[in-house]
Amino acid sequence: MTALSPHRIAPAPAVALWPRFAAVMVCMVAFAVLLDAWDRPVPTTGMLWLDLVAVLTLGWSLLAPGAPLKLDSWVTPFDGRVFAALALAILDLFHTHGEGTRIAWLHQMLSATVCYYALVARLRHQPRGPDLLWLPFGIVAFVLGLRAVVSMTSGIVALARAADLADAAWAADFGVAKTLVFATIVCAGRASEQAAPPYWRFATWFGAVGCVLHGLAGGIPLETHALMRLNEPMYFSTMVVTLLVLIPLTRSAWLLRRERADEAPRWAGLAMGFATVAFMGVLGGATGGEGVRVLAVLGGAAVVVGTDAPKPLAPIVPALPTEKSAERMSRAA
Repeated sequence: MTALSPHRIAPAPAVALWPRFAAVMVCMVAFAVLLDAWDRPVPTTGMLWLDLVAVLTLGWSLLAPGAPLKLDSWVTPFDGRVFAALALAILDLFHTHGEGTRIAWLHQMLSATVCYYALVARLRHQPRGPDLLWLPFGIVAFVLGLRAVVSMTSGIVALARAADLADAAWAADFGVAKTLVFATIVCAGRASEQAAPPYWRFATWFGAVGCVLHGLAGGIPLETHALMRLNEPMYFSTMVVTLLVLIPLTRSAWLLRRERADEAPRWAGLAMGFATVAFMGVLGGATGGEGVRVLAVLGGAAVVVGTDAPKPLAPIVPALPTEKSAERMSRAA
């Protein structure tokens, strides 16, 4: 019998392909939102990239190996509020006699809802599920912040024009600025964790710079003038449903700080992000467009998945034997 060498290292386990493929599917949602902001439809089809990603995500959730076929995997605590928002969007469409922006809003909500249920069903029992759902926030914060910096090199008017074009594609009012604020706050929570990779701080800094630049270019109209529209029945109903969705999500994300103490900063950041979206909705109008809608849906999916997913196991690091333990093992050999 030979003595165990104190420098012997156990072989690393094989890296599973599932988390990588799941990360790709989640990140595709973020890229779809960005491509839609630049008004780049899917070639030869004319459909939105969000629609295509919603179909792919649903197919991945239903047909890939280990697909969640039980109904319990698809039921979430926010189903009533989700379907109330969809019903209100349909009523608003009839109320405005098929106005183009209302069709776009319903379109966005349907695709975002498909992504919500597909991702929740697929990730809610995976230890890395909550972590994967943070990736789109980093992508959106970095890309929109970088685009703001690049546009600013041509002047503040060019930045405002680029934001207006994206808002037109998203059917939003100041949607780029609102989306960037939301994504940056969530990224800041993730970046403040002790073991956060450096790219989270990188995305947060770019997002913060982008928020400042959009503020200089017009920003978000946070004013009490938006409250004057509360006498409109559909607008009032939209605000009520929006708050009924965001307030429970804020509370649930805040409570997850205690249940998942190792990830407390990210859940605090998500709760602050939801609260900020609600604040911007009340004083800045309820129209955040595709960016805010999809990120809010991903944040809601993160709350559901974080509530149900098992905590990831800490990596087991074998302790190196001390001199005395090595001597005892040599004698035993």
